[in-house]
Amino acid sequence: MVACGASAPRLLYDVAQGEPAVVTIDWSDVATPATVAIKGVVPGYRSRRRLGPGGAFFLVRLTVPGPHGKIDAVTPPPSPPPAPDNRHPFPHELGLGWPQPSLRTWPPDAHLALALLAALPVLIGLGWFAGGAMRVPMNLWAWASLVLVQPLLEELVFRGVLQGQALALLTSQGQPRRLGPVTLANALVTVAFVLLHLRAQPLAWALAVAVPSLVLGHLRERFASVWPAVGAHAFYNAGFGVTAWLVATA
Repeated sequence: MVACGASAPRLLYDVAQGEPAVVTIDWSDVATPATVAIKGVVPGYRSRRRLGPGGAFFLVRLTVPGPHGKIDAVTPPPSPPPAPDNRHPFPHELGLGWPQPSLRTWPPDAHLALALLAALPVLIGLGWFAGGAMRVPMNLWAWASLVLVQPLLEELVFRGVLQGQALALLTSQGQPRRLGPVTLANALVTVAFVLLHLRAQPLAWALAVAVPSLVLGHLRERFASVWPAVGAHAFYNAGFGVTAWLVATA
């Protein structure tokens, strides 16, 4: 018996002319079909047998075509890497998987921490210079929409569906196409995000969401997940609502 693992020894079998050589091959740790080669000393003699899935023993019966020789059971090549699981491609493309690196690591990711901390001086500046134009959520549903519903839906659509598909399509040599420091996918989704806000906001307010949109798109690409962007978006909206409320009640 030849154990055909990665470090299996090379075993020789003496056989006479016309005598069958029976080699039992145990490749039980292989989950997919593969090929094993058994060659003889006689020049040009080769025999290849296709093996089925692992968990069984296989018999390979050979007859040496020379006057006298040896059968050399050669360790098979490494198992091919498992085929990618394409049963559910959309969750990965939509960024619905768990963030990598994990958000539970400490210290926190520097890009995520900077994205959250940078919002604080921006909110202070908005409250100081444009507080009168900031709208305060009027009731509990308005707060829930601002902090929960809008971030979730907008990120799933823009950073999930649109940016996920754009990243898959706009590539060069396996890498996302870029416009300077940002990907082309992130830039195009940001344009769409600004256009969405033009429907309900003045031009200046709509343009103001461009930079946060680029930040959210960067987080989605950095973590290969939409959830950090959802959390940051909720943080931005909550900060906006609180700032507007503080200005209104001051």
